[in-house]
Amino acid sequence: MRPARGGAGGGARKARGARAGGRGRPRRGEPAGPPPARGPGVTLETGVRFPSEGAELEGRLHVPGGENPVPGVVVCHPHPLHGGSMSVPVVKAVARALAERGVATLRFNFRGVGRSTGAYDEGEGEVDDAVAAAAFLAAQPGVDPGRVGLVGYSFGAWVGGRAADRIPGLRALVAVAPPLERLPLEAWTRIAAPKLALVGDRDDYCPLDRFEFWYAALPDPKERRVLPGADHLLGGREGEVAGAAAAFLDRHLKENPG
Repeated sequence: MRPARGGAGGGARKARGARAGGRGRPRRGEPAGPPPARGPGVTLETGVRFPSEGAELEGRLHVPGGENPVPGVVVCHPHPLHGGSMSVPVVKAVARALAERGVATLRFNFRGVGRSTGAYDEGEGEVDDAVAAAAFLAAQPGVDPGRVGLVGYSFGAWVGGRAADRIPGLRALVAVAPPLERLPLEAWTRIAAPKLALVGDRDDYCPLDRFEFWYAALPDPKERRVLPGADHLLGGREGEVAGAAAAFLDRHLKENPG
């Protein structure tokens, strides 16, 4: 096993407890700060911690205000060993765009990233993390557990596709800059929920000719969007990506099933 990465040490855990209002370290599955207020027109983000298989993960939860249950979307970040975290611009932009549409959103750090405990697990434990994040989000007051979506960026798309059949209530899935060499086509062909793929035409990890072959094999319903001039990092295109993903998820998560 690789050593746990940043924030897994005891000193960091004690510091977290001190910052949580003097209550000590939050218990598993509870917010790391005060519970989010709810009310018309209110959208808050709060730090949370929740358990996954063999790890405890940190996340940021967006909770739209209002009395009626809302859909929820989990956002999975890029590769942990290449600077991926819940704070990369694309992940934050997607979460913000969804929150503005009244969708509950959880972005989180995979095991071994930031203050999430554990260590990088080559995509195996990270699938458990995505499933745990979806379950945690679906259990939040005010979130409809039957209307859950997932957005994965790069490594997060690989993980999300493999986690999809383990997420009850999954109604839509978005793959942003999917790394085709690692993407298991067989897993994606089993996903019956609506799917959106967002790719740049200069993405070396997702060449367009291979992408078209992969996309053609996916079952309907599906949509694709190619971003001219965009590479794998999507620098400067965060708003465009977030807007497209949020519009797709908003449409499929808020419509009546069937």
